[in-house]
Amino acid sequence: MVKCRLILLGLILVTFNSLLAQNGYEQRVRDMVAFLEYFLNTVGDKETNNRDKDVIINESYSKIFRDAQVQIEDDLLDDRQSVINKDVVAYLKDVDFFFRDAGFKFDILKVEALTRDNGKPYFRVELNRSLEAVSIEGKAVKNTQKRFIEINLDEAKDDLKIASIYTTKVSKDEELMDWWSDLSYEWSKIFKILLNTNEEINAAMLHKIAAIDSLNLSGNQYIFNIEPLYVLSNLRYLNISQTRIADLGPLRSTSTLETLIANQSEVYDLEYLKYLRSLNTLDVSNTRIRDIGVIDQFNSLTDLNLSGNYINDFQPLQGLRGLHSLNLSSTALSSTYTLKELAGLVSLNISNTLVSNISGLSSMPLLKELDVSKTDITSVDPLSGTTSLEILNVNQTGIKSLEPLTPLKKLRRIYCDNTPITESEATAFMSKNKNVLVINNSQQVLQWWGRLDFSWQKALGTYVSGNKQQPSKEDLVMLLNVDSLSLKKAGLSTSEPLARFYKLRYLDISENNIRSLDPVINLDKLETLKVSTTSVEKILPLKGLKNLSYLDLSGTRVSDIYLLSYLGNLQYLNVDKANVSWEAIKEFHREHPSCTIIFDSNYLSNWWQKLSDDWKQVFRSNNGFQGTPDIVMLHQIVARDKVMIDQVAIEDLKPLWDFLSLKELHISNSSLVDLSTLPALTQLEVLECKQLPLENISPISTLTSLRTLNISNTATNDLRPLASLSKLEVLNCSGTNVSNLRGLENLVSLSKLDCSNTRVNRLDQIFELDNLIELSCYNTRLNQRDISGFRGVNPECKIIYY
Repeated sequence: MVKCRLILLGLILVTFNSLLAQNGYEQRVRDMVAFLEYFLNTVGDKETNNRDKDVIINESYSKIFRDAQVQIEDDLLDDRQSVINKDVVAYLKDVDFFFRDAGFKFDILKVEALTRDNGKPYFRVELNRSLEAVSIEGKAVKNTQKRFIEINLDEAKDDLKIASIYTTKVSKDEELMDWWSDLSYEWSKIFKILLNTNEEINAAMLHKIAAIDSLNLSGNQYIFNIEPLYVLSNLRYLNISQTRIADLGPLRSTSTLETLIANQSEVYDLEYLKYLRSLNTLDVSNTRIRDIGVIDQFNSLTDLNLSGNYINDFQPLQGLRGLHSLNLSSTALSSTYTLKELAGLVSLNISNTLVSNISGLSSMPLLKELDVSKTDITSVDPLSGTTSLEILNVNQTGIKSLEPLTPLKKLRRIYCDNTPITESEATAFMSKNKNVLVINNSQQVLQWWGRLDFSWQKALGTYVSGNKQQPSKEDLVMLLNVDSLSLKKAGLSTSEPLARFYKLRYLDISENNIRSLDPVINLDKLETLKVSTTSVEKILPLKGLKNLSYLDLSGTRVSDIYLLSYLGNLQYLNVDKANVSWEAIKEFHREHPSCTIIFDSNYLSNWWQKLSDDWKQVFRSNNGFQGTPDIVMLHQIVARDKVMIDQVAIEDLKPLWDFLSLKELHISNSSLVDLSTLPALTQLEVLECKQLPLENISPISTLTSLRTLNISNTATNDLRPLASLSKLEVLNCSGTNVSNLRGLENLVSLSKLDCSNTRVNRLDQIFELDNLIELSCYNTRLNQRDISGFRGVNPECKIIYY
């Protein structure tokens, strides 16, 4: 029957359209009324399925009506006391809503051709409308009313369209005034507040009310229904949260509604919303909703909140392919496979549900936010493919590992409070995934902040982006994950809070009344530490900070820096104005020659000022700078292990006494004749004094660490002062006045000897030097027999002789 009716409906449309091309207007008007009658009967027929009704109500009406705003006076309820006009879609929805089955019959009494005030022609049809129906409550309905239909004529297009249907012809002003007079005190108060007026309402004000597109009634405990809203034909946003409103029936005529917020209200049924084709946001959380069977017809929904409702059948959700945000928290959801088809979801909340497995979420490529907290899940493995995921909440679950989330490059935040995930595991995950913030043990973090004294809260507040007095747990976790803290001169008296900053690479706590560095003992990522001008005395906690490369202990009470020898990466150490002795400085420098040490700056500045111009030029040349050195350069000068002096007139070597560990000294082409200041340079291993008017080399005898000695082209004539240099390996005494090699007999480490261009005439003093591998002795007083005799005793030694 319904199929035949729909076919007939199509034939009528074709016939009607062909008639529009003719000029028999009266007949065409009668045919249009007949089509309207058939149109209403199709919608009212209980045999017509919902999909076909939906098409007729929301699309097909445009064939005969001028537009969606055409007003139809309500004639469906017998007890209606005032004139209520509704637009086409709302009226058709009511035909479907109020009756289980309905039949309409139109008996045309008269067709009149009239002209409007603007001169445009139209037709008015007077008819008797008979209605036989069964109401939604099951009661029989039977009545007849006289009705009028106005049909506009567009002569240019030769087109007819229905412009209005009514029983009592009233103006819009009269209609709105009747509506206003029926309002309760609370409703009239609401609209007056919106208009910001206490004056008597006039027609202009009523039109402003009717044009309202947004209405917030949240928290209003004095209204119990929303019946007056049928007048707000442009309403797009409605908030009735935390009200006593239970019936959504009046919204069936608000075809423009896009957002409905009804959380914590008395709402219990969604049936009335099925024709709201523009509805894209619906929040009915914590209401009395139990059945969502009708929700599969909400094709425009993008945001849906059903949380806090006792819903156990979620199958209707499968058809909502356009959903972007879905909240099912605190419901009876037990399986995520019901949600498998919702591939367009961007945000999903299924916290505090019966879910124990999230495999159904594995194919959601657009998902950015997921909340599965307070569920029985134990693994996040299925999420390894949710490549868009940014925020994940697994609080109070059995999750044991975050590793499956490593491939998610867009992940930014994980909440895992009260899970088997430990704080160290959370920290390790953040270390491997630099852009991810893991919120773990947040209650402890909040308590930690609460225990901080005012000075610490104030100092750390500069690193908190939100409320600096009461930061959120996210703010605090971000704070504890900073890699740099500058707390100089912050009025701090304890360093205890630093123990939680495991990611620190840079820390400055200078100029505070801090005594202990114990809390930094586990900050093993620390690279720069500044504790100058504090009361720190012990540095044992720094022993394990293997990444530390910059340490400022200036102005502290530190006296022993031996423990810093364990810090192989240390490149800069400042102990200026501390209690560290020069001997301790030298010992440390021997262990860490590459580390720049700043110490006793005032003394070194004075040392530089007292230097002669010749010596200043020596150090400028050796260190590659011009002018006056800064503090760092001064320390680098005295930390050098090698000094070269060439063609510079110097009288003694006293300026070198303050060097930390001078190992090589090269002096050539100088006027130096006195080496009496040399013995202080006890760490020398290489000494070159060539082309000098030097005769007495006895001061060299104290340099027992020497391995290489070059005294060539000097006035020296006696090598016996060298007898004590047991470590000497290389000796060059060529071009001197030496005539014998006495003094070398016991230099068992000697491997190279150059005595060429001397008066040496015997080699017997070096016959027993088994390590000698090279001997230069040309242009001496030795003869071939002397050479042959030596070669017979030392066949492995290379002899340069001619």
